[in-house]
Amino acid sequence: MGEAFDRLRQAVAAHPQVAVGLLDIIGSLAADLEAAGLPRRSQPLWRQARLVLASAEAAEGVLDEDLAPLRRVAGRYGLTV
Repeated sequence: MGEAFDRLRQAVAAHPQVAVGLLDIIGSLAADLEAAGLPRRSQPLWRQARLVLASAEAAEGVLDEDLAPLRRVAGRYGLTV
């Protein structure tokens, strides 16, 4: 799972508007796994979600205003950097 999401995460790091979608998809999948009683399977997804957020936060030239929507989605899933 790591390789697939690692490449996507690296590609969207400097594009927070795209990272929002990726984070929302990963968070939704992880939440669905937990709701289905499969929390161990959700852990790699939560890790990737945190990495998406951290990568966008660390990207050069990305403004706080551009990160606001990403932070809102992260907050919906209880994620912080």
